[in-house]
Amino acid sequence: MRHIEAEVYRSAPGKRGRWGLLLLITLLYACTSSGPAPTPQPDAQPTPGGSVLQRGVMRPQDRGQLEALLLQGERALAAGDLTTASAAEAQITAALTLRAKASAFSPALALRWAQLRSALAFTEGDTLRSATLLLQAQAQAPEDQRQPLIDLAFDRLIATLPPPALPAQATDALAAYHDLAQSLADCAPLPARLPQAIAEWQARWPGQTLPARLRHLPRPDSGNDPLRIAVLLPFTGPLQGAAEALRDGLLAAQFEAQRQGYAGSALRFFDTRAADLPRAYGQALSFQPDQLLGPLDREAVSALDALRQDETQAPPLLALNRPSEGSAPTLWSYALEPEIEGEQLANQNWRAGHRRLLILHDEAPWAQRLALAASTHFEALGGIVARRQPFSPNEDLGATVAAALLVEEGEARSQALRRVLRVPLETEPRRRQDVDSVLLIAEPLQGQTLKSALAYYFAGDLPVWASSQGLASDLSATALKDLESVTFSLTPWQLAQGDPAGQRLRAAFPEAEGALGLLYALGVDAWRLAQWQRYAPPGLPFPGLTGLLSQTEDQRWVRTLRLATIERGALRPRPARLALPSAAPPAASPAALLSYPPR
Repeated sequence: MRHIEAEVYRSAPGKRGRWGLLLLITLLYACTSSGPAPTPQPDAQPTPGGSVLQRGVMRPQDRGQLEALLLQGERALAAGDLTTASAAEAQITAALTLRAKASAFSPALALRWAQLRSALAFTEGDTLRSATLLLQAQAQAPEDQRQPLIDLAFDRLIATLPPPALPAQATDALAAYHDLAQSLADCAPLPARLPQAIAEWQARWPGQTLPARLRHLPRPDSGNDPLRIAVLLPFTGPLQGAAEALRDGLLAAQFEAQRQGYAGSALRFFDTRAADLPRAYGQALSFQPDQLLGPLDREAVSALDALRQDETQAPPLLALNRPSEGSAPTLWSYALEPEIEGEQLANQNWRAGHRRLLILHDEAPWAQRLALAASTHFEALGGIVARRQPFSPNEDLGATVAAALLVEEGEARSQALRRVLRVPLETEPRRRQDVDSVLLIAEPLQGQTLKSALAYYFAGDLPVWASSQGLASDLSATALKDLESVTFSLTPWQLAQGDPAGQRLRAAFPEAEGALGLLYALGVDAWRLAQWQRYAPPGLPFPGLTGLLSQTEDQRWVRTLRLATIERGALRPRPARLALPSAAPPAASPAALLSYPPR
């Protein structure tokens, strides 16, 4: 009212007559009479299609509006429309905040509301909040719904093993299941400890319900029974260096387990190049193994897959590459595929809101595979790849960036305009404006040069992502400065998570820091994964040195890399945006494949 009075007197200076008095009385009456609801305050956010909910008793129509918004958010989430789902969540939150209470929902709707918020938190990479919301909801849920909510909360929590650090204000329930997830991650170097770790957790948290997926495991005292592992690798020929790096990684994992008091495994190595593959496979079977590892090259994997098609009883095989097509019932595979990393980089760009991507990639085969996968997947999501620019390590990378950003075309247009007008013109070079993100697929020195060239050619404001190959093992001060704000997809091996076996592997084999370093890490993971498939329940992800490994329905292990950004001269991990997982379980249980007749 004071504001309105001031406006009246300022607009009519010197007019103090009866008309001014009548106007003032009219305004006073309008401000004090009972009329339409006042305009919402700036902090009150109205919901689309209706006014802001008033404080007081919740009206049936208001409650119906909340339920409609909740249904809209659920349907959008099911369709993968995270923007609409997040908008619905924000509108409901604003309405409930305005009322200062959440009792507007019935118990059933409150549960759906918690599930929607949990799912959206998960897609943002906040696994702790996602699990917390479900655990809080299960405490008020009917008895028959509590176990499924606990199971879902735990699955959300282990989606990023090891889990993020526990916040100080965590609830008791979150602390309990965070402790369980961390215990499982700690068992990665020695999977035989899984049953014992779960038994110890139950003793520490007697009031908490064990997730259903962790029931019916082997007895805690059965972990000292060693596996017999036959390893099929090409120790001669062009892949000899890779095979030797894998062998050293396997041995390092074995020695680490023995150091911790585990009897270890009986390892026997067979050269797939010294004899034809059927003969090498027969020699491996004569060892009576519990597990087969290898081969390494795709052709040998496909040939061995075909060789095993008619076998009804054979030891499980974890191939270290993908078969060309099909798979035998006992064949599992794991490979360091560039395509998987490319798809994940495309996913993270899309979920970060980028829609027009520029890809700069090396001409090497691995880089072309990664770039093609990223491009194809980004376009399948609905994005546009403005340009996919290859380059040779020997060419001028500055010129490559300028060409990709169309800087030279802009300068050519300016020169043409000068010729037509025949007058001197001052123009400022500009880059193309149809790009909102850049992906670098290059070796470390190339990546540094490309990042500097982007800044030089007016693209320093664009978000820059890079593949794991672009990070050097020893970052200099210059590299840290050049790569400031670049987000990398990296393996735990590169992030130096403090894994004891990884540290000892680096110390024992200096070559592990070189070009074959990731293959050393793969050897460690292969040994552990063979053990993990014996002691872990189906579907439990494996936290390896080469990534977080998850099972697929076609009996593959697929890795997920982590994100880290160089900020203020240091490499800082950052949460990745996650996709809601399918509820469908793997087609077969790895444990069920251990069906080879006992010795």
